[in-house]
Amino acid sequence: MSQFVTLHKFYNPVEAEMFKGRLISENIHAIILDQNTNYTIGTTFVDGLRLQIKEEDYKKAKEILENYLDNEE
Repeated sequence: MSQFVTLHKFYNPVEAEMFKGRLISENIHAIILDQNTNYTIGTTFVDGLRLQIKEEDYKKAKEILENYLDNEE
């Protein structure tokens, strides 16, 4: 059974969903944890939204993330 690991924390739910879609388009299964936090503590995210992927996809996903973050600047 595959173990899931946190790839990145997002503080913007739209950005988290967009990047999740990017990973899925690369055949990397991704999930977002803590999505309901905004319903329990308002619009403030204490720890952000954790984007998790399967451990064996970490290297490929990390490269995609680094390219994504580089293009954001």
